[in-house]
Amino acid sequence: MVGLKKAFFKGTLTHEKVRLDEWYLGRADVHPSGAELSLRKKPEQKDSLILRLARTEKGPRAEVEHPEEAGARALPPSLSAEDAAQIDKLARAIFDSFGDLLEHRETVVRAELDGKDIFKSDLCVPLVSRLVATFAPVVEEIVARSPSNAELSLKKQHDDGRREEIYL
Repeated sequence: MVGLKKAFFKGTLTHEKVRLDEWYLGRADVHPSGAELSLRKKPEQKDSLILRLARTEKGPRAEVEHPEEAGARALPPSLSAEDAAQIDKLARAIFDSFGDLLEHRETVVRAELDGKDIFKSDLCVPLVSRLVATFAPVVEEIVARSPSNAELSLKKQHDDGRREEIYL
């Protein structure tokens, strides 16, 4: 019950149930004591749903914020225990999926795109778009040359005549 529904005639807002798998994850700050997840309807849009989770001795507590919706502040931000449990489940899945990466994490001092800080200037989506645009032709070529549709096949021939093949 984290979505918003506007009454047709009165224009009043109420919470409604939404499927979070229909949203894009704009940002995730996930840690053992809680999480803050920012979601958006389309990759190029601003975050329009912010979920805050705190893990307490009494169980998970969660709140929702709709920064782009004018009348949403009139609704209580607290979510039910059932909804908080679902958000906790999502946050744990995100945390677990990045567990291997976190073990090898190093500090990033600065990240820029066209001379602008990607985090301060909200350039994360354009950065990912450029990375995809850069690598997409290479991946398409690999797909075209791979013998199987289910895997990518990379072939390399060394100077000594030895050949190597890697499957992904």
